[in-house]
Amino acid sequence: MHELASLAPALQQAAEPAASNSSFLGRIESNAQRLVRITPVDAPPGDDPASVVTRINVDAAHSDIAAALADIAKLPDAAKPLAAAWVAKAQARDAAIAASRKLADDALAALSKPSPQ
Repeated sequence: MHELASLAPALQQAAEPAASNSSFLGRIESNAQRLVRITPVDAPPGDDPASVVTRINVDAAHSDIAAALADIAKLPDAAKPLAAAWVAKAQARDAAIAASRKLADDALAALSKPSPQ
């Protein structure tokens, strides 16, 4: 999850639309917003890019891989490739856990069957 948390600034930058305000004050405001970010304790509602990236940070802090995968899917197309490697690892992890659970279930089922004599 640390890897996902470290991707958050790049995801935020890729998810934010390009500033259309090219005035001096507009650029100062845009740069000031990048300096200070307030992150709520709870995951914010909404599917705007800033809320999605904040939820990804919350998901990473809570080690909630399923929620992080769901939120990454809601990112704009420009930001999704940045998280593609992490998504592949998370999906491989989920597949490995599912396979290990099936193996354990199969072993338990085999042990519970009476042995033929």
